[in-house]
Amino acid sequence: SAQSNISVRLKSLQARVLMERKMHAEAEAILLETVKSIEGTANSKDVSAAYCYRALAQCYHHQNKPDKAVKSKEKSIAIATAALGANDPEAMLFKDPLAS
Repeated sequence: SAQSNISVRLKSLQARVLMERKMHAEAEAILLETVKSIEGTANSKDVSAAYCYRALAQCYHHQNKPDKAVKSKEKSIAIATAALGANDPEAMLFKDPLAS
């Protein structure tokens, strides 16, 4: 639902604020809880889920967990591409390198 998608997007934004404050473990916990809550639902295919996985990839990157970062980034790209189309400018943003 639209309400659930907004909630997922807000959780990814909340996690980004925590990461800016160097609270990576807290951000990771929020993102993992959010991802788990949408698994197997229609929301898992929405672009809001892609933003959540992208934030999780950045969180892992900041924690020096490169394997998990790559896996989460690839998932975010796959979801965004499926939801928006491969040539959509928003979908292409997910392919950008992770911020350091």
